[in-house]
Amino acid sequence: MFDVTLSRIEDLPVLRLNGELVLGAAVEKFGVALGELLASNESRVVLDLETTSHVDSTGLGTLVALQRDLQQIGGGIVLARPSQRVRSALGVMHVESILQIAETVPAAARLLAGALDRS
Repeated sequence: MFDVTLSRIEDLPVLRLNGELVLGAAVEKFGVALGELLASNESRVVLDLETTSHVDSTGLGTLVALQRDLQQIGGGIVLARPSQRVRSALGVMHVESILQIAETVPAAARLLAGALDRS
């Protein structure tokens, strides 16, 4: 089971990903939530991964593609509170240099706000 919930912090959207972000319905559900954010002109997003139990290569590819697409329009994502298992997946796939990680949701929001100040 996978679920996405939206909240806000400091006027930034926070998507909380609950469950396994893997090939199939989970990645599709995540894509729908992202599409809604992009349609509302959001370009900076915090992804709260505290309750994300697993991310496969398709999920990681989706995160990397999202980062690339948002950077092209002056935005980006920050991953907040990833579990050790998710951090391991990030390391195995060598994407921790592409995706910013924060220990808390407020810290992730500060990173994105700093990116806004520099753009």
